[in-house]
Amino acid sequence: HNLQAGKNFIWITIGQIVTRILGLFFFIVLSFKLGSAGLGAYSFISSFVPLWFLLIDLGASHYLYREWVKRKETHQEIENDFHILLTSKLILSILIFIFFSTFNYIYNQNIFIPLVIFFISNIFAQILQLADVYLMSFNAFKYISFRQIIEKTIITLIGIISLFIFPSLKIIFIIYLLSQLIALFYYALAVLPFKFKIILNLKRSGYLFKKGLPFMFIILFASIYAKTDIIMLRYFDNFEVVGWYSTAYKFIDLVLIFPTLFVSAIFPVISSLYHTNKAKEKFTNFLYKCIRIIFSTGLIASLLLFFYSGLLVAIFFPPDFYPSIYALKILAISICLTFFNMLFNDVLILQNKEKTSLLITSSCATLNVILNFILIPRFSLYGAAWASVLCGIINFFLLQKHAKWKSNKFLIAKVTLILFLNICVVLIFKHFNILANLYISSFVVIINILLLSWYGLLKKEDIKLFYDPIKMKLTKSN
Repeated sequence: HNLQAGKNFIWITIGQIVTRILGLFFFIVLSFKLGSAGLGAYSFISSFVPLWFLLIDLGASHYLYREWVKRKETHQEIENDFHILLTSKLILSILIFIFFSTFNYIYNQNIFIPLVIFFISNIFAQILQLADVYLMSFNAFKYISFRQIIEKTIITLIGIISLFIFPSLKIIFIIYLLSQLIALFYYALAVLPFKFKIILNLKRSGYLFKKGLPFMFIILFASIYAKTDIIMLRYFDNFEVVGWYSTAYKFIDLVLIFPTLFVSAIFPVISSLYHTNKAKEKFTNFLYKCIRIIFSTGLIASLLLFFYSGLLVAIFFPPDFYPSIYALKILAISICLTFFNMLFNDVLILQNKEKTSLLITSSCATLNVILNFILIPRFSLYGAAWASVLCGIINFFLLQKHAKWKSNKFLIAKVTLILFLNICVVLIFKHFNILANLYISSFVVIINILLLSWYGLLKKEDIKLFYDPIKMKLTKSN
């Protein structure tokens, strides 16, 4: 199970690292060519349009993913469900488009055309997302990585060229649409073992929608939880502030590559262990290993972004993006929590506790909206950042409390001690006004790495989890 999780992780890491780096580079070019206001409009559209697709399959694709990884259905049954859900998604997309275009023609007329273009692009993205679910359930992560690289390369190369010739949001989102079409042809012609087709089966669709409802609400509230700050900043403030906040969040998004990939890679493995009667002890040990990895990487990432936020923004973005620095420092506090939340949310899902996950996610999403209503008018983007941190803390305590796992007191004590020491260090640095001293900050990061190793929270065997698949691949090649 370690080897399979490692293989999955390596493939999606390759895809995500390449695409995130290309995405960051493209984002930086956008900031220079469009300015903070133009970047804010781009960020708003990128966050706003996907919200309209949250209910598109009523969570059925996530239900199917959980069922497909159990290997209890035949290939023909899986293929039929794939096309039944695909048909339903396309029909619902057309219906939603009518309401979408009407709403935005009235309330967002100044960016209406880019919104419509990106909506159409997201229709094709829905097909690709369903294909990804199919491939992930069979551990075929390499094809997903290739597809992601193809898409992002097209967007970055053609997008940057177009920005220098004709800087326009319309052109940018047309390029997004083009990349989705090319990726779709790649899947259809070279990857999927079947051809796309339309199957209208209302009875089966209804069954899938019913089973997917808890997942749908989890996704709905998780997206509200993640995107509400940018949407509300647009209406409480202006596109310039959205641009500053999006810049800070871009670094967070880049750091979240690891937990996103890691959790995706281990889900088929940890799910298989949990549902195997004789593998309960293996499940517990594997979960402890995941917790160690998540905490160690999350802590280091938090410290790096917190201490180096000023340097990062100064290097990559224009001078008028200076307000992003303090927003990034605040958001960096929540990184370790976000890492844990991703892991424990998936533990709840594989334990068939999606309703519990839904209740927790919806509560935190509602709290996030309330906090944004209170804090954004008073503190602008910094209020939005603190709202995310506070909700992340509450989300963590609720998720780990309701997940069924055998807690290790020694592991928890080590984690708590290291966190407490770091909080004390930050408060002392703030008191003496030396948070911006990069030499002292670097020393703190190094000390933390040594502490993690000394306390056994960062082990060689954890690194081998990802190194062994690469070594085996190279050995086979030779």
